[in-house]
Amino acid sequence: KFRDDLTTHRCACSPPVHCLLMRFLLAAAVSFGWSEVILSYRPLIIYFDNFADQNETDHVLGLLDVCRSGEWDSCKSVRSKLASGKESKLMKNMRNSTSFQLTVEGEVEDAIVESLVKRAHATARHPINAGEGVQIAYYEKGDYYEFHHDALGRRATFLLYLNTLEPGDGGETIFPHLKAPEASGEPPLPPAITGKMGRWSADFKVDKQEHLDAYCDSPYYMKIRPKRGAAVLFF
Repeated sequence: KFRDDLTTHRCACSPPVHCLLMRFLLAAAVSFGWSEVILSYRPLIIYFDNFADQNETDHVLGLLDVCRSGEWDSCKSVRSKLASGKESKLMKNMRNSTSFQLTVEGEVEDAIVESLVKRAHATARHPINAGEGVQIAYYEKGDYYEFHHDALGRRATFLLYLNTLEPGDGGETIFPHLKAPEASGEPPLPPAITGKMGRWSADFKVDKQEHLDAYCDSPYYMKIRPKRGAAVLFF
């Protein structure tokens, strides 16, 4: 039930959208002065406005340019199985976006990145040494990430948006098993993903997956639009 609710997706973008991605194994949220809104209790989803300032987001966007140039050894391009087609037929063409993984050295040698990572872990009340390496995700016009569950072993994800997209531009993070706060009534579409939990693990086996476009277009489902400096933490 928990992982079924946690299905997420990145709607196709018009302008590019970028975000800093940090995943944790366990967490609990607390506010440190910025605006905080709980969007859902089950699963727990917390939205933070103004988590990072413009100087910080501009700096990380500059690092993205360095990563894309291949000039920084501490930043490695990540090509997921979901993008390369090395998964089952059901999972092919899941995403076409680009991600860059920072090494531990990359996280600590850059003062602003280190500050953001420490702030995110403090906000989630989670040990700094028990998270995955930071990823910088890059979505060009038309890029997307289909419905998916975060991989086995991840208990929380922290997303920091590095730029703003206007309404209608796409690029939202969507939770297709949750309805938007202003929505009412029954879901207009069938469940985005159906399946079952693995017998011996917490992994989720997908039996059927719907196409994303109709869910992104519907106002019924919970969507978070990218805003520079805002962040979302979900469990």
